[in-house]
Amino acid sequence: MSDEPKKDDPVELRCPKCREKVTIPREQADTAMHARCSKGHEFEIARAI
Repeated sequence: MSDEPKKDDPVELRCPKCREKVTIPREQADTAMHARCSKGHEFEIARAI
């Protein structure tokens, strides 16, 4: 069994300003450089390799 994330698994992030949990599709996390919480804070996504 592989520990690699599946392509359709969601990615959970936290907004650095309000600490709200943000869930985005893995595909968006792989291509986008920013995410946005429901309060409108936009933040950069750091990609782990």
